[in-house]
Amino acid sequence: MSDFEAQVLHALAGIHKRLGQIENRIVLQGIVTMSALDDLTAEVQANSDVEDAAIALIKGLADQIAANATDSTKIAALAATLKTKAEALGAAVVANTPAVPPAPVVPPAPVPAP
Repeated sequence: MSDFEAQVLHALAGIHKRLGQIENRIVLQGIVTMSALDDLTAEVQANSDVEDAAIALIKGLADQIAANATDSTKIAALAATLKTKAEALGAAVVANTPAVPPAPVVPPAPVPAP
């Protein structure tokens, strides 16, 4: 084998090794991406479950109000329940809503000298 052939084989071996490293990184990146996607999917499902529960609660209260429209005592109790649930839902939304970062302060443009 000539010196040139040896150099080419050595270079090819280095390229092969580097391609293997790149392939491993791509596989790991895919695993990390899939994990993040799984986490996001679970979070969306949890949010959907909470929203569905809130909708069911509101519909249930509306049905109870309609069924007891002539009983003022029951209507007052349902109104109190609705108020309590609405306050709890509002507090949960506020507690779980990330704060909006303040807008960046943009310094005024310098005034050109006359």
